Amino acid sequence: MARRPGRGAATGWFGVRTARPPAALPSPAARARQDAPGSAAGAVSDSGAVSDSGATSRDAPRRVPARPVVPPVRLPGEEPFVPWAPGSAGEPRDLRRLADPTTARLVREVLVDGIAAEGPVHRERLARRAARAFEVPRLTDARMAELLALLPDPAAEWFWPEGVDPASWTGFRRQGSAGDRPLEHVPPEEIGNAMVALLRSSGGLALEQLVAQTLAVFGHRRLHPVLMPALEAGLAQAVRAGRVTRAGTGQPITATEAVGAGFFAGA
Repeated sequence: MARRPGRGAATGWFGVRTARPPAALPSPAARARQDAPGSAAGAVSDSGAVSDSGATSRDAPRRVPARPVVPPVRLPGEEPFVPWAPGSAGEPRDLRRLADPTTARLVREVLVDGIAAEGPVHRERLARRAARAFEVPRLTDARMAELLALLPDPAAEWFWPEGVDPASWTGFRRQGSAGDRPLEHVPPEEIGNAMVALLRSSGGLALEQLVAQTLAVFGHRRLHPVLMPALEAGLAQAVRAGRVTRAGTGQPITATEAVGAGFFAGA
């Protein structure tokens, strides 16, 4: 009985078992393509593994970390501005009963807390923020005057914390945004103090540079005509205090002895 051909054997033309022919060897040209650097068959990663696509791991795109945001350099005398946010102290009707001693005392305490928390503070800002503690979102000028009449100097434009002398105070508060506090609500002493700190840290600045950098301290990105009066008042305050001088037209402004005013007019 004839035996069936086993594995690894093949039947020839005449039914005789023959060995399977060996696989054809690649041609020299094919071997050269396989052995070429960067080919799919010969691509190896840094760890020694062959990549399916033929690209090594070093060819893959690499993630580059984003550049960190560098905050502005903190200047001498600089502090962050923290807006005063009073808590609830009463009802709207309380502001209509200021003739009552108990109610008047309560409203006065809120005003004093605001001065301690955010002073020096502009009179309008102080009154409007204090009114929020009594759930009053808006104030008339008459009602504002009634609230401020509870303080020792109701006609003052700026209210200063107890123990702080405007003439000797050299601090200022940097704002993250112009919306935190309008520039017209920043006292001239504070604007002047910021200018002096900028001039001392730089060794002197041109007028345009000083204006731009001062605006940046208080959260403004560009100059607008409505901001000029506050800037002029701040620079004039620093000049009167003898902390800023300008050698002449076109010369840098420096933090030294004052020689006069009129810097914004080019004098």
